[in-house]
Amino acid sequence: MRNKRKAKRILRAFGKESYKARIAYVNSFLPEKSSYIGSISYRHALRRAVIVALILVMIMALAVTAYAAVKYYLNYTKMVHPDNDEYVANIEYDSDVEASFFTPTYVPERYHLVNEYYDDINRQQIFEYEGDNSDRLVIMQCLDREGFHVDNERSESKSIMVGNIEVIVYDFSDELLAVMQYGNNLITIAGIVDEGELEQIIDGMNIPD
Repeated sequence: MRNKRKAKRILRAFGKESYKARIAYVNSFLPEKSSYIGSISYRHALRRAVIVALILVMIMALAVTAYAAVKYYLNYTKMVHPDNDEYVANIEYDSDVEASFFTPTYVPERYHLVNEYYDDINRQQIFEYEGDNSDRLVIMQCLDREGFHVDNERSESKSIMVGNIEVIVYDFSDELLAVMQYGNNLITIAGIVDEGELEQIIDGMNIPD
């Protein structure tokens, strides 16, 4: 009797070891746990890389948007009267500000320079051109002044953008008057030119972006 009980214990022990051996054998064909953990780490690293890439794209997009938003508008308050448009400077004129003017490099071929001078009293740089039939073209630059007036009875006005600069254009049928501002400079162009020529004149002044 005692021998039978002993035999049963031996068989049970043998069965457990045999079961463990079979489990180990099956596990030998499965991926190791370390590989599974490695795959998780890889996916996390890939996810981080994608997030970083998206953040960089967003930063670049914001930078481009900020750059594109830099515009130079006419910093004057416009008041419309029955016979004129009055422009009043929004900043106080400062006589100590250094004048920095731009030299035109393009005018239509029919024009030639007849006079260039600097008005020291009013701190104005003026370029005068003459064309066919004694047509005149005047480009004047000065520091911000207290204000100026434009006849609105004989003209129609609109605002256009040339590059990143707002240009107020008055059309008098036979000539155009353009008014724009860059920093402390007020620039006017008046003469018998069309809008395309006007834009080329402004581009030719090489005003920084």
